[in-house]
Amino acid sequence: MKEFQEKMQIINNLIILLLTSLFIGLSSGTHEMGPPAGEADQIGVAFYNVENFFDTIDSKLDDNEFLPSSLRKWNTYKYYKKLNNFFKAISMCNNGMEPPAITGLCEIENTNVLKDICTKSLLKYDNYSYIISEGLDERGISTAMLYRPDVLKLLNYESWIPPAIHSDSMKTRALLYGSFRFRSDTLHVVICHWPSRRGGVISSEKRRIKVATFLKDKLDSLPGYSKILIMGDFNDEPNSLSLKIITKADHDERKGNEFINVSKSESGSYKYHGTWYLFDQILISDELLYSKTGLKYRKESYKVIRNKFLLTSDLKYKGQRPASNWWGYKYQGAFSDHLPVVAILDAN
Repeated sequence: MKEFQEKMQIINNLIILLLTSLFIGLSSGTHEMGPPAGEADQIGVAFYNVENFFDTIDSKLDDNEFLPSSLRKWNTYKYYKKLNNFFKAISMCNNGMEPPAITGLCEIENTNVLKDICTKSLLKYDNYSYIISEGLDERGISTAMLYRPDVLKLLNYESWIPPAIHSDSMKTRALLYGSFRFRSDTLHVVICHWPSRRGGVISSEKRRIKVATFLKDKLDSLPGYSKILIMGDFNDEPNSLSLKIITKADHDERKGNEFINVSKSESGSYKYHGTWYLFDQILISDELLYSKTGLKYRKESYKVIRNKFLLTSDLKYKGQRPASNWWGYKYQGAFSDHLPVVAILDAN
């Protein structure tokens, strides 16, 4: 009986999502397939920390917290609801009716989750492909990318694995690098999820500085004057020392890849103990800002998606907070503890 009820809950949830999507389609116009690769006059990019997107299958890594037998009682119904909510959140990142060409993700467990996102949610109609990093994080949560092969051609991708932080042998999450072809342009994309502030902002800062220094070295190895896009949850704000390591320009020995942090928000993308922080950011190389041909960042296009459906009342600290899937160990059945961020690249 219990198994039958779970199946019926899944079916009911899918029916509700389908009706919601049909309503959105009818009220916003017919959704059409994107233009053939390289023919779009602009491409949208997005980043989203999806908050512990685990499947329900036990693995060799430390995923015991998200199994049916765990305290969280993570089961098939909750997993499918998260798939459906993910589709809704990404739909709010659309540029008009056009879905993002690239969506960076973090806190993805494995390729099973990415495959289900692309085939078992309504996102399947946008024909996304995916890549994922292979890091050393003990829980197995990874950085990943969804991309649209009808708009961009994947050329190469790698996992950039930072060395362990020597003072505590911490094995942190890998950075995901991918290069794409758009018309005659090559676009380099890096997805980040830097070490958390667990243990305190000051005591954990050295970890993020270490990863930032590693990333800067990797960026310096790319050809000069490249079009580079960096997106991620940096667990630091734009004016933090770790971010300044990336955006600091050395004009005496200019290699052609200098970076600008385009992230600005009055309200932030993540809320902790009543305070909003802008952890989810987008950085671009100066070539994406000043290029006269090909892809170019549209000024002021960065924004935090603050759709009312992605927010909920903050009963403890007042105001609003992201409508997360969990509140401690209490299941909320919503979206994520972070808000997605987006930007637009124009094609000249």
